[in-house]
Amino acid sequence: MASLNPFGEFRGSCALALRRAVREVLGEELGEVRLQDTPSLEMGELGYPCFDLAKRAGVKPRELAEQLAAAASKHALKLIKGVEAAGGGYVNFRVNYEEFNKLTLESIIQMGGRYGEVPAEPPLTIIVEHTSVNPVHPIHVGGARNSVLGDCLARILVKRGQRLGDTSMLMTSAIKWRRRLMASSKQVCPSPKGSRISS
Repeated sequence: MASLNPFGEFRGSCALALRRAVREVLGEELGEVRLQDTPSLEMGELGYPCFDLAKRAGVKPRELAEQLAAAASKHALKLIKGVEAAGGGYVNFRVNYEEFNKLTLESIIQMGGRYGEVPAEPPLTIIVEHTSVNPVHPIHVGGARNSVLGDCLARILVKRGQRLGDTSMLMTSAIKWRRRLMASSKQVCPSPKGSRISS
C-alpha cells in the first residue's frame, strides 16, 4: 500500500477512531474533526480539544477526554500507537512509528519522484508577488535571497497543482530608473498615466 501523504493517513486514522469513540460514548455523530498539533511531541503528534463537546454533553472536559481516549483506543488503526487524555480536556494521539516508517518507505520506493506530490483540492489561481532586486542599487544578499524565496514558493505551489498568475515588476523597475535619472538631473518626474507610484 502506497500513500502520497503518510501523515495524512495517520490524521485520517485518528479522525476515524475519534468519530467512533464519540458515537460510542455520546451516541452522536461528530462532524468535522479538527485535530491540532500538540505543543510537544512528548504529548503525542495530534490532539483534539473536547471543550465544546463537553459543554454540550454537560460534563467536565477532562472527564470526557478520558472516556473518549479509552473508547478511541479500542478503535485505533495500525498507524496509531496510543490514545490518551491530556491537560484539561484533550485527546492526544501517538503515531506508531514502526508502521508509519514502513508506509513512508514503501510509498517512496513505489512512487519514486511522485512521492510527496499532494495535489491541491481544488486548485486555486495564486499570484506570488515578491520583492525583486532593486535596479538602482548593487545586488546584495538580502535582495537576492527574497527573489530566490519567491521563486521557490512559486515552484512549490505549481508542483501542488496550483495555477500561478503572472505579474511583471518590469514597469516598477523602469519607473525607479526614470525617477533616479530625473532626480539626478534635477528635473521633475511626472507619473506615467494611470499608474500608482509610491515614493
